Amino acid sequence: LDPLRAGPDPRWLGTRVHAFMEDWQRAGATREALESELGRLYNDPALDALARAFWFPRIEPALRWAAERVWDARTEGREPIASEVSGVHELNGIRLAGKAGRIDRLADGSLGIVDYKTGAAPRGSAAADGLDNQLGLLGLLAEMGKVEGVAAGPIASLEYWSLKADRAKGTGGSIAPTH
Repeated sequence: LDPLRAGPDPRWLGTRVHAFMEDWQRAGATREALESELGRLYNDPALDALARAFWFPRIEPALRWAAERVWDARTEGREPIASEVSGVHELNGIRLAGKAGRIDRLADGSLGIVDYKTGAAPRGSAAADGLDNQLGLLGLLAEMGKVEGVAAGPIASLEYWSLKADRAKGTGGSIAPTH
């Protein structure tokens, strides 16, 4: 068990960011919902004073950056259709399973799979070299129609959205496409 006085660890913080994005999208992904969810995150009783003072000011710009990307994508016909959804497929007694941070329907009907990372996102070459299979597996499950609530469709985009502050550029995140 974790010590009773332990503050939120990186795993908890990453899980909380995923929950934030899910809650925001389920609330309509509007500017008003963003402000409401940011308030809920800041006042989360699990955040200790250090996390509130140091982590929240670093993650807030990244969350705003991600919201802007979602709003920009909507103008291009890309719409989030699922958030924090699981996919499962059994093959010869082997269970393939994964959880997508977000799935978008693109203007042409294809799907885009997004995973949020609060740490460094894997390099695109890691996926190409078969060293990081998370997004590829999720894409396969979605393409097969094995993700809950998502109709099967071709995959056009696999993306890691790094939600860590980029101090050099003054932005809140980056997208690492993986094809």
